[in-house]
Amino acid sequence: MQTGDARRRSIARVQRIQTRFFLALATAMLVIGCGDDGTYYLEDDQIIEMRVISFSPALTRIIVDMGQSDLLIAVGTGDTAAPEFIERIGTPNDPDAEKLLRAKPTHVLLMSDEVEPPVNLAVLGTQTNFQVITFKPPKSVQEIRQILFFEFEYDPVTDVPITTTVTPNLAGVLDLPLEAQDARKEFDIRLSELAAAVPTDKVRKRVLVLTQTLPAMIAAGKRTVFHDVLENWNIAINVARREKDPDGLIATDAVKKMAPDVILLMMPGAEPLGSLMSDDRLDVFRDLPDVPAVRDNAIHLINDPMALEPSTSLPQVAAQMAKAIYPDLSESIDQAMIRSIEEIFEQLLENAEKERLRLEAQNAAIIDDADNTDIQGDAVDDQPLAAPVTPFATSQPTSAPASRPATSQPASQPAEHAASPSAVDQADELPIELEVEPNLHHESDTDEAEE
Repeated sequence: MQTGDARRRSIARVQRIQTRFFLALATAMLVIGCGDDGTYYLEDDQIIEMRVISFSPALTRIIVDMGQSDLLIAVGTGDTAAPEFIERIGTPNDPDAEKLLRAKPTHVLLMSDEVEPPVNLAVLGTQTNFQVITFKPPKSVQEIRQILFFEFEYDPVTDVPITTTVTPNLAGVLDLPLEAQDARKEFDIRLSELAAAVPTDKVRKRVLVLTQTLPAMIAAGKRTVFHDVLENWNIAINVARREKDPDGLIATDAVKKMAPDVILLMMPGAEPLGSLMSDDRLDVFRDLPDVPAVRDNAIHLINDPMALEPSTSLPQVAAQMAKAIYPDLSESIDQAMIRSIEEIFEQLLENAEKERLRLEAQNAAIIDDADNTDIQGDAVDDQPLAAPVTPFATSQPTSAPASRPATSQPASQPAEHAASPSAVDQADELPIELEVEPNLHHESDTDEAEE
């Protein structure tokens, strides 16, 4: 039973919901008109056109992959993710005020560790009444997914103009939940396809990911998207996983101790690497001839324009990393990444159907086994007892129960078989909602291996 306070809170909550409903209904009555034929329509002057400026190539790429590039009216200078015809409008700290005001945006999107937007941009937003929404740079694959669509914080802009300052998501900001979910599902499937292209029994190489070598080396440590995709998708071991420097700075002695098999240089738009002795970017490795990656000439450049912009582009960047780590798998990785989503989805459904049939056969075998056990038990019970049954004898089991094989009793396998019906239900629901989960690797296993 509810206490008095809890009951009053429940009643108050219901009243608030009712009030919001009737206010929404009243608002809708003001903006909806009725035609002569009885059909309802929104007045043209009540429809707000969404006009978006993105100062983040990562957010731009996500919007494009959602199929919503027509919402973009301008992007930041140097944004390679946007179509060429979209106007470039400066940077968040130095926007072209004249172009920005002329564009008349409704939303300006940023990606920054700073909670507050640049002052001049905030002032322009106040003057012209556009929203400035800041997304934090993702540090994991899950955070990229949450930028697309975060179930726990989604509120359409028609209800709450800005979602939350903790985890804004494009589904809520743009009021496009279905498009965001579709893009997230394709993102998940592509990463899973990449993980499947690297055999689970393949010895994982030790990899050092560097985002720069001059004037100092900066490594991708544990709290980075690169670490997440390498380790948790079973692609490779990140040797910088234990580095403590918050900026990722590492010294040459640390590289010698890490002894990576492969070194990846993440440098968007960089020129191809030269030789170890001629390329200044490789100068730091000249005194490390015993490091396996240096000795075996396994230093590779990833110069994809989106290499340092974690977004829905991550699968294509991660595929380039995987091919550099395992050149012998290049063909299978390419084949995995060019498969159409429709083909992949059909394969997932086919696999789900096979799994459903397997579970049904397994459950049927369990039921048959249980029935046979009952029959054997009844046959034993029907046999005449060797001695009269006394009150003491009933509390002391005879040899009959011991004659039943332990493996034939369903109760001996509760965990596996109790879950089977729900697994079948999930398989049945797959055509409606397919979630692709990564083949996660437990980092504790890697710790033990390194030690």
